[in-house]
Amino acid sequence: MGMMLGYWSAVAIALSRNWINAITITPVIAYLATGLSITIFMEWLATDILTRWQ
Repeated sequence: MGMMLGYWSAVAIALSRNWINAITITPVIAYLATGLSITIFMEWLATDILTRWQ
Protein backbone atom coordinates (compact mmCIF):
# COMPACT_ATOMS: atom_id res chain seq x y z
CA MET A 1 0.00 0.00 0.00
CA GLY A 2 2.86 2.37 0.78
CA MET A 3 4.32 2.01 -2.70
CA MET A 4 0.97 2.82 -4.26
CA LEU A 5 0.57 5.90 -2.08
CA GLY A 6 4.08 6.98 -3.04
CA TYR A 7 3.37 6.44 -6.71
CA TRP A 8 0.12 8.39 -6.63
CA SER A 9 1.70 11.24 -4.68
CA ALA A 10 4.31 11.50 -7.43
CA VAL A 11 1.51 11.44 -10.03
CA ALA A 12 -0.19 14.32 -8.22
CA ILE A 13 3.04 16.34 -8.23
CA ALA A 14 3.97 15.55 -11.84
CA LEU A 15 0.38 15.81 -13.11
CA SER A 16 1.02 12.72 -15.21
CA ARG A 17 0.99 8.99 -14.65
CA ASN A 18 3.91 8.78 -17.07
CA TRP A 19 6.34 10.46 -14.65
CA ILE A 20 8.27 7.23 -14.22
CA ASN A 21 9.31 7.21 -17.90
CA ALA A 22 10.25 10.89 -18.03
CA ILE A 23 11.91 11.19 -14.64
CA THR A 24 12.38 14.62 -13.15
CA ILE A 25 13.54 15.35 -9.64
CA THR A 26 10.30 16.63 -8.08
CA PRO A 27 8.16 13.48 -8.48
CA VAL A 28 11.08 11.30 -7.42
CA ILE A 29 11.47 13.33 -4.23
CA ALA A 30 7.71 13.06 -3.59
CA TYR A 31 7.86 9.29 -4.11
CA LEU A 32 10.83 8.83 -1.78
CA ALA A 33 9.52 11.24 0.86
CA THR A 34 6.17 9.48 0.97
CA GLY A 35 7.82 6.09 1.38
CA LEU A 36 10.19 7.36 4.05
CA SER A 37 7.35 9.04 5.95
CA ILE A 38 5.27 5.87 5.92
CA THR A 39 8.25 3.82 7.12
CA ILE A 40 9.05 6.21 9.96
CA PHE A 41 5.40 6.33 11.04
CA MET A 42 5.01 2.54 11.00
CA GLU A 43 8.23 2.02 12.98
CA TRP A 44 7.18 4.64 15.53
CA LEU A 45 3.75 3.03 15.81
CA ALA A 46 5.23 -0.45 16.30
CA THR A 47 7.89 0.54 18.81
CA ASP A 48 6.33 3.33 20.90
CA ILE A 49 2.57 2.98 20.70
CA LEU A 50 2.00 -0.76 20.28
CA THR A 51 5.25 -1.80 22.03
CA ARG A 52 5.81 -4.67 19.61
CA TRP A 53 9.59 -4.42 20.02
CA GLN A 54 10.92 -4.73 23.55
